[in-house]
Amino acid sequence: AGISDPQYLDAYQVLADRYKTTKNKAAFADIISKGRKLFPTNSEYWMALEIEEATDGMTAPGIFPRYEELMAKNPSNYTLPYNYSVEMYRYIYSDSAKNVNTNEYKTKLPDVLKKAIAIKSTSEANFLLANFLYNNSIDISEDARKMKGVKPADIKIKKELQAQSDMALSQAIPYAEAVLSLYPGITKPKSSDKINYKQSLVILKNIYENKKDTAKAATYDKLIKSAE
Repeated sequence: AGISDPQYLDAYQVLADRYKTTKNKAAFADIISKGRKLFPTNSEYWMALEIEEATDGMTAPGIFPRYEELMAKNPSNYTLPYNYSVEMYRYIYSDSAKNVNTNEYKTKLPDVLKKAIAIKSTSEANFLLANFLYNNSIDISEDARKMKGVKPADIKIKKELQAQSDMALSQAIPYAEAVLSLYPGITKPKSSDKINYKQSLVILKNIYENKKDTAKAATYDKLIKSAE
């Protein structure tokens, strides 16, 4: 007890897992606190367990306040805002949210992801943000297209929506570019890293096609073909 010798790490991990499984919240919180102090290099492991315990049996959007609480307690942790963003993204595009107004989460997701990127700029976080902004731009543009009204107020709203769509496209560019610049630094790229890289090229090509910048679109098209 209270010994930071690596040989005792397994014992702390076993106890933490047991208290989580048996839902002994007080003992779990205590062992996690001790584990963090004694074995700080395993901080991501302790955080993963804490996330599992805090969100056990919960689904979106009920799970979101738990992430907010954990982020407030651990403001410098990357995993929390990244995982929170993944959960929001999945919920926004899930079947269960088809008849739900998800604008609140569409507004919040970029802010949360930017917190993750500020802590640690990773390929997956930058790609998730680029992909979300790109998809959201398409969604907004589709909303504008569906508007059939010809009254001045309708036309004004349609123009505002299209401006929002164009802005989201522009906002996606630096995050897609970050995926490309980070890729060479990944020593052993996983299949997900390769997919994110190629998809970022596609996103950039499509954005510049939308902006009528044929030269940049052609540049990314060549990179896409060379990556195949």
